[in-house]
Amino acid sequence: MRSIIPDQRPVRDVGSTWSVAAAFWVASCLLSGCTCGAADDGLTDGTDEADVGPEVDAVGDAGVDSGDVAEPEDVATEDGTGEDGTEESGPPRDIHCGNGVLDPDEECDDGNRLNGDGCDWLCRWGPGEDPPEPWPDPSIARAVPETPPTEVDLGVENPNYLTWGFSGGIRPPLVSDGRSYATVWPHPASMEEDSPIEGTFVRFDTDGRRRDAPWTYRLAVSHFRYMSESLLDLAWSGSGYGLLWAGREVVPPGEGPGISFMALDADGKPVAGPVSLSSNGDEQSRLGIAWDGFGYGCLGEMFEPGDGYGTLGILRVTSLGERRDPRRHLLEDAGRGGFGQNAFASSGELYVAAWTGWLPDTGESVVRYGVAGADGTPYGTVQLGPVVSGPPDVAWSGSEFGIAWFGPGVVERLSGIWFARLSARGELLAPPRRVFYPIRYHTGMTLTFGHGTYAVGFWSIDNSAHLVRVDRNGAFFEHVISARSAEPVSSPSAVAADDLGFGMLGATFVPDTPAAAGPPIFTWFRVASG
Repeated sequence: MRSIIPDQRPVRDVGSTWSVAAAFWVASCLLSGCTCGAADDGLTDGTDEADVGPEVDAVGDAGVDSGDVAEPEDVATEDGTGEDGTEESGPPRDIHCGNGVLDPDEECDDGNRLNGDGCDWLCRWGPGEDPPEPWPDPSIARAVPETPPTEVDLGVENPNYLTWGFSGGIRPPLVSDGRSYATVWPHPASMEEDSPIEGTFVRFDTDGRRRDAPWTYRLAVSHFRYMSESLLDLAWSGSGYGLLWAGREVVPPGEGPGISFMALDADGKPVAGPVSLSSNGDEQSRLGIAWDGFGYGCLGEMFEPGDGYGTLGILRVTSLGERRDPRRHLLEDAGRGGFGQNAFASSGELYVAAWTGWLPDTGESVVRYGVAGADGTPYGTVQLGPVVSGPPDVAWSGSEFGIAWFGPGVVERLSGIWFARLSARGELLAPPRRVFYPIRYHTGMTLTFGHGTYAVGFWSIDNSAHLVRVDRNGAFFEHVISARSAEPVSSPSAVAADDLGFGMLGATFVPDTPAAAGPPIFTWFRVASG
């Protein structure tokens, strides 16, 4: 196994495990309302490829030259907002609808974007009018289960990751370079007390077979001294990966929890960092990373001193982790609560984040989304609708954003998949609608886009993987089920698209260890040609 050890050069010695930890899942909280910043000009649609940069002498080296990464000309103000907003680059005209505040040009605002409750999805009095039911696009090729659920060999002695969370699971990252898949799987180095947490990068083919020796990094100094909930995310830039995690810092001083970033090449080899982006605060409950064409947008809580629990911000960094802005851009104020994981996407012109929060008056869980410009300027956060279980996810299709979540089904105690479409400017294109039901006993879901459709992936209690596809118009297209796994499947799930189909990642369940996820398990759906 290849490993990277602090204060030493990266080595390729198969068999020297070390580690990094990483973290996952989400904590519960309270949430309601939103914040909204001023508009900014100069939104860019950068398409530059990342400069992966030189190999570093030590893991602790920060401040590596960022090479040819383009820097934006505009500079955010100290509070994270810009100036000189224009109609072309300003905020979406209806972003305020659904924030629970009666804004100009609104007849009402009941805090959501749903029809049928007296205040419609455009914040007008009345039941609201739903658009015509869309017909599925007949030109889209269908998906076929191709690879049965297969355990991915991490090449580590202890691939199990204990999930302490109330949800009983975590959302692992899964990304594709078009030909192969990659994940970073967090696990303790051993089950001994105070064992450090490691994260193992592994790249594998559509049949689940590992392509090369994995890389293992240390993400947290201790398995037991770290907090009970933690998060990790991975993004592909076109030439390398950006790894973001919440854990005890590896970079000195390394005294407390924070958010860290590390740049990896196409094989998972660290090329810079890790870089500490934050040492402020306590446990993170929302985390995500997205490539925006120039660098990475990092979504998280408590980036700055004084940030409280529930403060959600965006910090932009170069491909090597250097800050592109002096401060984070505030997307949501402290005290609003919420939780979510990896639900973050970028079009190059816009960032969209989605998460789940609790309404303080009723305890109802709801989906919220926030929009920010390419320079991080926040445009506001709004509420979509109710959630039955698990956080939502968001994906960029190349022309618009899609948000999906498990909401109420047509029968009590059953879930349905709800879906909402946002324009390239972040405008809600139609009221959210239920696109698939019923669903009983499922894991958390994830969303991706590929082959002309949005694809929702989740595992069911019968240990089979489910792929639900929705076309660009929001019409249900198909529901495909893989073969059942030979081993019990735990709650982690992730889905991504490659050039030929869709891959889905889960985890086996360790029966003798409560709330424990074992090694990753992968299944692949081929998209039939013609």
